[in-house]
Amino acid sequence: MGALVLLLMWMYYAAVVFFAGALITAVIDERAHSRQRLRESGISSVPPPTTAP
Repeated sequence: MGALVLLLMWMYYAAVVFFAGALITAVIDERAHSRQRLRESGISSVPPPTTAP
């Protein structure tokens, strides 16, 4: 019984990590594409992406 609980907990946390990574990837991708669309439409005042210090 304990092994089943442990397996279910591992599956839950693995799914949380997987979906959090997918969400972060989607946000990064959306930001990159929106910047590209703005540049293509002629708005050149879009600042380049910055990195955290």
